[in-house]
Amino acid sequence: MDSIISIPSRRQISKLSTTSSSPELLHERPSLYHPSLLPLRFSTSFRHLLQCQAHLTTSSLLHHPFAASRLLKLSSSLAPLHHILLLFSHLPSPPDLFSFNTLLKSLSLSPSPHLAVSFFSSMLRSGFIPNTFTFPPLAVSCARSASQTDVEVVHAQAIRRGADSVVHVCNSLIHAYAACGLVGHARVLFDEMPLRDLVSWNSLVDGYVKVGDLRSARCLFDGMPERNVVSWNIMISGCLKCRCPESGLNLFREMERVGVLANVKTIVSITTACGRLGLIRYGRSVHGYFVRSFREKNNLIFETALVDMYSKCKRVDVARKVFDRIAEKNLVSWNAMILGHCIHACAQDGLALFAEMVQIGWFCFS
Repeated sequence: MDSIISIPSRRQISKLSTTSSSPELLHERPSLYHPSLLPLRFSTSFRHLLQCQAHLTTSSLLHHPFAASRLLKLSSSLAPLHHILLLFSHLPSPPDLFSFNTLLKSLSLSPSPHLAVSFFSSMLRSGFIPNTFTFPPLAVSCARSASQTDVEVVHAQAIRRGADSVVHVCNSLIHAYAACGLVGHARVLFDEMPLRDLVSWNSLVDGYVKVGDLRSARCLFDGMPERNVVSWNIMISGCLKCRCPESGLNLFREMERVGVLANVKTIVSITTACGRLGLIRYGRSVHGYFVRSFREKNNLIFETALVDMYSKCKRVDVARKVFDRIAEKNLVSWNAMILGHCIHACAQDGLALFAEMVQIGWFCFS
C-alpha cells in the first residue's frame, strides 16, 4: 500500500495552497453545479466515472482540491479499490481532510479492512490531524476485522483528539467493541457518554445479542427511552439466535400493540420463528401480511425463509410452490428446498432437485 499511496509530509500539510496549471481555480471554489462537476452527481457506472475523470483532467479542473475530492468520493462507490488508491496518489498535494476520510471509508469497506488503520497510522506520522468524521470508518474497519488491538488504538486516538464526546464517534466505537466481543468495554463507553441517541442504545443492545447475553440485552431494551423498528428487530433476531423463538413471537406481538410497523427483516425473523415452532397457521398469516403490506413482492431472503418455514411445518408441497416461483434463486434457497424434501418429505425428490441444481450450473461444496 505504501508504494501506491503517497503520504504528504508535515511541511506539505501546513501549506494553505497548491500549485496548478490553472491558478484562478484555486482562488475560487467551483460550485457543485459547475458544468464539469454536475455529471458527477448522476454517474452510476465505472465507465461513466472514467469519462468524468478524463474531462476533469483535460479541463485542468482536477487540480482544484474541491473538484478532486468530489471525484474521489464518487470513485469510492463506483470504482475498484486499486483505482481509488491510484486516484488518491495523484490528488493535488496535500490532499484535503475530506479526501483522507473518503479513502479511509473505502479501505474500511474493502476485503482488507485492516488497511484503514495502517493508513491512519501513516497519516498521523505525516502530521495529519483527524476530525470527528475520521473515526467512524476506522471503527467500521475494526469491527469488520474484529481486531481488539486496533479498536483500542482508535479509541485512544479519539480521546487524544477530543472526539470521544461526540455522539456519532462513540456510537461507532460501541459497535466496534461489540463486534470484537468486548461488550464490557462498550458498556463502559456507553455509560460515560454525556449524550446518547437511539443509535447508542441500539448499538449496545446489539452488542449484548452478539455475545449471547439475551438477559442484559432485554434489560437494556426495556429501559430504552424510545424504540424504533431496528430496536425491535435486534431483540427479535436475538431471541432466534439464543434459541428462544417463542420469546421472539411475543416481542412481535408487543411490537404490534405499541404501533411500530414491521419491515422485511422483521417478517423474515418471524417467519423463521414460526418454522422452528411448527406454527403453520401463524406462518400463513405472516405470509399473507407480507403480501398485503409490502410492495416488494419478490424478496429472495423472505421467499427462502418461507421455503424453510413451510418445510419445517411439514407442508413441503407449499414450500415447493414458493420455491418454483422464486425468479432468481441462490445457493441458500436451493439448499433450503433440498433439505425440505430430504428431511421432511421424500428424499428421492431432494436428490432429483439436487441433480437439477447441478445440471443448471449450481455447485454445493458443503
